[in-house]
Amino acid sequence: YAYNLRNAKKLGVKSNGRNASGFQGEMPAFFSLTIEKGEKSAEELVKSVDNGVLVTNLFYNNFVNAPEGLCTGLTKDGLFKVENGEVTDSLKNMRWTDKILSILGNAEPGNDSRQVKGFFFGSAIIPSIKVEQFNFSSKGKH
Repeated sequence: YAYNLRNAKKLGVKSNGRNASGFQGEMPAFFSLTIEKGEKSAEELVKSVDNGVLVTNLFYNNFVNAPEGLCTGLTKDGLFKVENGEVTDSLKNMRWTDKILSILGNAEPGNDSRQVKGFFFGSAIIPSIKVEQFNFSSKGKH
């Protein structure tokens, strides 16, 4: 969880975030995120998927309910069906809605990293990740 100075003091914990103000009011948030690399390449992560979806880019990411960590966004620039470790088809872009801790809590990171700008309130340095569950909430139109 992110704790800004005010909330950390109230809860008796150490501050690890900063304060963000926006249309949803004030909330503690991380302005930079780094996920440590794993052992497998992005290609090896895909090859380990029996039946799933390869998401190459997420954008327009926002909090739906910040205290719960519920977020939403859209896929962009590539969404693909994966069967038996192989990309078999392209898919239309979709909206996703899920709790960030549910997504990252069971993620297997790859051994690559890249900086993602515009990651919620700042930027992030993240590898490719494989997750067991990711909630797509609606189909896209293109």
